[in-house]
Amino acid sequence: MLSIIGISIILIIVALLVWGKASPIVAMVAVPLIGAFLAGFGLTEITAFFEAGIDQVLNVAIMFIFAILFFGVLQDTGFFEPIIKGMVKLTKGNVVTVAVGTAAIGAVAHLDGAGATTFLLTIPALLPLYKRLQMSPYLLVMLVGISAGIMNMVPWGGPTGRVASVLEMSPVDLWYPLIPMQIIGLILVLSLGFILGVREKKRIQKSAFGEAAASTMGEEELKEALAAISNNGEAELKRYNLIWINALIFIAVLVVLVGNFLPAGYTFIIGLVLALVVNYPNVQTQMDRVKAHSPSALLMAAVILAAGTFLGIMNGSGMLESIAVDSIEILPAAILRFCTLSSGYLAYRLIC
Repeated sequence: MLSIIGISIILIIVALLVWGKASPIVAMVAVPLIGAFLAGFGLTEITAFFEAGIDQVLNVAIMFIFAILFFGVLQDTGFFEPIIKGMVKLTKGNVVTVAVGTAAIGAVAHLDGAGATTFLLTIPALLPLYKRLQMSPYLLVMLVGISAGIMNMVPWGGPTGRVASVLEMSPVDLWYPLIPMQIIGLILVLSLGFILGVREKKRIQKSAFGEAAASTMGEEELKEALAAISNNGEAELKRYNLIWINALIFIAVLVVLVGNFLPAGYTFIIGLVLALVVNYPNVQTQMDRVKAHSPSALLMAAVILAAGTFLGIMNGSGMLESIAVDSIEILPAAILRFCTLSSGYLAYRLIC
């Protein structure tokens, strides 16, 4: 019975999310709660499941809250703009270079792990360049999306954090073995950009306006692209004069994370405090920046905590164990040796 209820909970949650019938928070809280009642557990037992599940994901939720706030403040200061502007200048005249540069720009823009800011920063800046060279805008979106997907494996990215909460481990510890794969992924996406850039160049040259399309980007168009980058965000919040100090803070946070000298959540708390004090000494401005990025931070934390309630019920009630034991009894012995490989593949797909 526990196996049937557990599998039903998982299938119902997946169905609700895939068909958009419920938000992740609603699905991961309501469905396991109902399943626990149907399995015969009382309020006292469900409370214990909830507390155990929340304890399991609390550190991950804290890390997400302050990571989003930290990178949001750096984004406000215009910290990533000079890097992206430099790449735009380098890629202005060659279709192949533009395609490769797009992949690199997408990776840099997604260092904060936030998809919305990545696309808001890259698309307005690069779209005029793509139009001038007669390149397909679908290529722009695809390359930025793939780059962002690879960079999203960082500890403060959503997939890594959610998998870490399920595996009951630190996102930083989970990230360590993923670093080589992430590097390989970046090399592959740059290679893909080169291949697709060559194909795009051939397509353009076959068109009636091939020669005009392949010409160098004009000064006015370059200024337009650079202005689109600068116009992202509020001008009064930019701190270009403090970019080197912000770079030191950013590098220090990454070093502490990779070296695992402090818990990830505490590292981002310290990084956020330094970024606020250095860039916005005014107390009211500090509070305004925290308020501006709080919705995104709290939404992600709420999803993680909701996942904690789901995990707490599934683990505490014994449903996951029951599913595993019954699966072993049902599956033929000949295919059981492949289960570990299948589980590893599924974990990889969840992360990616």
